[in-house]
Amino acid sequence: MSRKLQFIKTISHELKTPLATLMEGADLLQDEVVGELNAEQHKIIELLQIANIRLNSLIENLIEYQKATSTLLTMNYSSFNLNQLIQQICTDYQLLLDSKQINIEFEAKSIDFVADRDKMRIIISNLFSNALKFSPHGGLISI
Repeated sequence: MSRKLQFIKTISHELKTPLATLMEGADLLQDEVVGELNAEQHKIIELLQIANIRLNSLIENLIEYQKATSTLLTMNYSSFNLNQLIQQICTDYQLLLDSKQINIEFEAKSIDFVADRDKMRIIISNLFSNALKFSPHGGLISI
């Protein structure tokens, strides 16, 4: 593995720990575990949470880039239920959905899918993150 790829791998993984701390701290503040917050403070925390999700997505992209360039891109095909994967991703973003009062319109059809589940999770998560980022307060995300 080249030094450049090793550097990307190391930095990407090292960024995950402080990011997890930031995400947890923002969640604790949002839940008012440390005290009551006013509306402006809630808005600031919401922005922090959105920025944390975006940063996490960028780190995941770096990790994926490193994996793809360090070896031939291998696809780990498996059969999985796409509906369940989408529901898991929605659950991951529930706190931000609630804070922005965004509803999800999702027709829960059971769809068996053959693909690389991890890569599909990254793709769908990135799409969902963008939808959340650009949806207005009280908006609707249709899946």
